[in-house]
Amino acid sequence: MIYHGLFGMNFESDGIRFAPVVPAPFTQLSLADVRYRDARLRITVRGSGTGIREFKLDGQKQRQPFFAAANRGEHLIEIEMK
Repeated sequence: MIYHGLFGMNFESDGIRFAPVVPAPFTQLSLADVRYRDARLRITVRGSGTGIREFKLDGQKQRQPFFAAANRGEHLIEIEMK
């Protein structure tokens, strides 16, 4: 429920697509040690709402809110909501 609801993690065959839905009372959400295939993820969502202002993977801004299944090792995902 938390993965799909608040964090909006949609598991697809080629990776994870993010579409968080964060209620207004929340200002920051975090998940640590999320295991996905050969990767371990730390995920932070800042702000509230349903729109993504910025999606970063390991500090680098990404065009799409997506984590590829081919990624391995430890990764940090940062999502800023509008």
